[in-house]
Amino acid sequence: MNKSKEAGITLISLVITIIVLMILTFSITTNLKNNADLQKLVNLRGDIENLTQKVNDFYDEYGEIPASIEYTNISHLSDVLNSVEKVTKFYVIDLQAMQGVSLHYGKDYEIVKNIDPERTTISANDYEDIYIINEQTHNIFYVQGISVQEDKKTKKYYYTDHEKVENIAGTNVANPPEMLEGMQKAMFIEPTNTAKGKVVLQNEEGFDESQWYSYETKKWANAQTKDGSMWVWIPRFAYKIETDPSYTEGKTTTGGTIKVKFLIGTTDNYYDDDGSLKTAQRQKSNVEIINSNKEYTVHPAFTNESAISYANGGWDKELSGIWVAKFEAGYSTEEDITSNADPVFQGLKYSMNNVSQQEAFNISKALVEENNKYGLSKETTDSHLMKNSEWGAVAYLSQSQYGLDGQNISDNYVSLQSINNPINDKQQGINSIYGITGVTSGEANVKNLIVTTMEDIDNVRMNLPNQEGVYTWHQQNGQSASTTGTIHGIYDLSGGLNELVSACVSDEESTKYIKAYKKANTDLEDENKMQQANYSENTQIYGDAVFETSTKGTENSGWYQDASRFIGKTALYMLRGGSISESSNENGLYAFNSTDGNSAYNIGFRAVLVAK
Repeated sequence: MNKSKEAGITLISLVITIIVLMILTFSITTNLKNNADLQKLVNLRGDIENLTQKVNDFYDEYGEIPASIEYTNISHLSDVLNSVEKVTKFYVIDLQAMQGVSLHYGKDYEIVKNIDPERTTISANDYEDIYIINEQTHNIFYVQGISVQEDKKTKKYYYTDHEKVENIAGTNVANPPEMLEGMQKAMFIEPTNTAKGKVVLQNEEGFDESQWYSYETKKWANAQTKDGSMWVWIPRFAYKIETDPSYTEGKTTTGGTIKVKFLIGTTDNYYDDDGSLKTAQRQKSNVEIINSNKEYTVHPAFTNESAISYANGGWDKELSGIWVAKFEAGYSTEEDITSNADPVFQGLKYSMNNVSQQEAFNISKALVEENNKYGLSKETTDSHLMKNSEWGAVAYLSQSQYGLDGQNISDNYVSLQSINNPINDKQQGINSIYGITGVTSGEANVKNLIVTTMEDIDNVRMNLPNQEGVYTWHQQNGQSASTTGTIHGIYDLSGGLNELVSACVSDEESTKYIKAYKKANTDLEDENKMQQANYSENTQIYGDAVFETSTKGTENSGWYQDASRFIGKTALYMLRGGSISESSNENGLYAFNSTDGNSAYNIGFRAVLVAK
């Protein structure tokens, strides 16, 4: 009797469990469907905002819209066209005229652009996965439209003036990457406990556009140039800093909180958490002081600051984002070291050291020169030595909810055993220590420098370190050295080599390539006192992860107790990130130091690419 009763209870429980699971499954499926539809609308908005900005730039420069192929298959759009648009013409947007634009939709343009009306009966009107523009209003429409499920009905959206698309509550979408000539999209098969991560390029089997990037899940967009170098897209954003209340000069191992809002196109606008449209602040005059603790501030790395003498390290036009080298500059082989070959920006390479400030600047500019190995074009791409403002943009996005989210980044505190390095005359025939790109011990503030060999690195299996305790960038434990804690981020920013950035103390004015910090109006013999004097002279500058994340220009007053040694009397150039030659507590995303600009074995660099 007891056994039958127990069996009955068990059966009832099982039935209830099954019903509950069915309800949960239905709910989850419904939510996933809604999220997928929401993402479609977000993608449409991003495409049209991106195209609108590109079209406006083209029109400002040439006085006409970038379009010549007329499109008349618009009868199904009649309900969404205004009275002017119903009597004027539409044209297919010429995406080739706006090189670098990257879209979620509009793939049929690749077919339409090659149609010769004199040789075929096919016309542009036979295709719908395409963007068109009104010749008079310049409004842009997606002909095929986006179908979404609302209240058990299917609705279509063709443009972004609709309330549903414009006010997507709580969404904060990154600008899509601007692909440059010579680049391929690169997605990742992420590492596991039993397998390393892998790169899959857009022309390879297994590439999935939907898995390419998602900043909401800390998957920053990656691309690869012809030589195999990797680049990471940093979208235009605004930020607000909330300093840790316990933070005093070097008394805590934590940092502050940085909140990020991605901006719409090249505007200063963003959607707040309640879906309302807001405008972030920015410096607009040479005397204006910006406080990034009070409200969202457009990061200066993306702004046109030509009118204010590039006060915070801005550019000469508004940018939707920048491409930052995923790894610091390196050599592929020992032979490349001796032949002084052009750098690669790949993982598990010999870090490119013994470069002076001028050499790093020149090498970075030359990445787009004719017949370069990267496949880049000087006509469409600007390459340059990373600026301090751009370092700050990477550091702030990493500190935010889209990156490490307040966790400290792990160190690359790994050196290769001495190899012959005859590059520099001062070190001719002398063995020199080398860093290696894309490696880590898997923790921050490690105590001892790890010395290993390239052979040991190559022999790393699965998710196990080599015999020296080193993890690689494409291992699961190696991801802690990334700005995102995932394989999708940027590496070598803490340790490795001290990285030269395009920053100095000078009486000269800043340019879009070089940030010139003001020199204090004093002449102190003591280097530390001069560092502090120069630091105090520039505290109004924002965005460079110097003055907003440290309290003085000497010692270790930066977030996470990172080194904070500003440019002084004789060392007039800036270094970032620390290196294998310093104790590990000197290293970090917020570490800064100074140098005289001469080459040294512990100094390297990385480059940045910008669409022209």
